[in-house]
Amino acid sequence: MGADPRTEVFAPERAACAGLHRIYAGTQIEYCRNFLFKRHWPIRSLFQRSCELGHYLLTADRVAVSFGQQRWRQTLSGKWQNVLERLDHGRQVFRTYHKSSFLKQYEKAATFLRQEIVCNNLKDFGLKKTLQHWQPVRERFQHITDRFAQTQAELLNAHGQLDVLARLAQPIREGKTKVAGIKLEKTRLMRLLELLRQGAGGHFRPWTTARLHEAVLEAYGLKPKDYTLTQLRYDMRKLRLHGLLERVPKSYPYRFTKKGTKLSILLVQLRKRLYGPLGFGLFRSRPNPEYMPESRFEKAYLKVEKAMDDVIALMAA
Repeated sequence: MGADPRTEVFAPERAACAGLHRIYAGTQIEYCRNFLFKRHWPIRSLFQRSCELGHYLLTADRVAVSFGQQRWRQTLSGKWQNVLERLDHGRQVFRTYHKSSFLKQYEKAATFLRQEIVCNNLKDFGLKKTLQHWQPVRERFQHITDRFAQTQAELLNAHGQLDVLARLAQPIREGKTKVAGIKLEKTRLMRLLELLRQGAGGHFRPWTTARLHEAVLEAYGLKPKDYTLTQLRYDMRKLRLHGLLERVPKSYPYRFTKKGTKLSILLVQLRKRLYGPLGFGLFRSRPNPEYMPESRFEKAYLKVEKAMDDVIALMAA
């Protein structure tokens, strides 16, 4: 009996004569890149700010350049838009569409910020979809994610909302004890930071707690009942637990950490030079510019107040 022709396996030479061959190709191509962070908290702030700026500033010409289209055309085909989606499980996904493809960005596995390209037609990029041509696809998509990340970096090179002060204001635990956060409105803590900054040329002065307590009372004209030794010890402990202070190894004096040096200056100057004067001028009594003293600070304050009025007016619009 002869073999059933429907189940016959063609020899290579017979298949060649009949023009039979196989092609392995992909109809939908996905390529992703992950940006890894040590902690989760920066991802949320960066992603949120990136979505806000992306809706306003990722225009069609920027999208075209990111996806490798060098020359801008007036006639566009396909979908060109930015969309922020919220999936059923609560995760938000930012999508940028280009013709029949799109690039999406979202949080993944707590410390991953993922950029992922989904392409349904490689002809949009002048590429072939067979397996032997996948290396050019990988290289092209890598360049696209590079350009998109660079565009986002340029957009994020502006004043953002990285909540340093909000995190400092959160309480922290040491064992079973809960220690309050550091807040700008806490006058006694700001006084202590200012006094410590005056002696922070390297290490603090070799003060005992009692000597430091006397210095605070003398500097600010306080009575012992207004600021007790117990309150001072609690404030020093609070600064240490929040990472602003550390003990000098094998000794008793404290010193500012690298983080504490920047934050102590920021907190003190923010309260004395910015938050206090500008808040008073904006919401209580603005000085009359006709009788302004010859002070560079006062001139700068008036410029900042004018700029803040303009920003508030723009946001209201």
